[in-house]
Amino acid sequence: MTMSEGDLAVTQIAFVRKTQIAPQPPPARMTGAIGWLRANLFSSPFNVALTIIIALILAWVIPALVNFLIVDAVWTGVDRDACREVVQNREIGACWPFVWERLPYFIYGS
Repeated sequence: MTMSEGDLAVTQIAFVRKTQIAPQPPPARMTGAIGWLRANLFSSPFNVALTIIIALILAWVIPALVNFLIVDAVWTGVDRDACREVVQNREIGACWPFVWERLPYFIYGS
């Protein structure tokens, strides 16, 4: 029985490792916050586009909400005049005295 050249080539490149290689840490860009961002927000072109669109929407909405809820809000008052633009002579945001007065109604309903 003779060996062909193909059989000879297969037997010559056979290799069995005698010692194990020490485990390596994962690449830095695949772990931690950067790894999470890459895996969840930037894993495909669709996810990249969606992430950018949502970031732009949040950049547009959050300043307006902060302005309404905190900056232009009325924090103290005893009657409805505290939350009227005509009386305050300024733009009025959220009327927190009303919210605190009606909070049980907002929570439990009628």
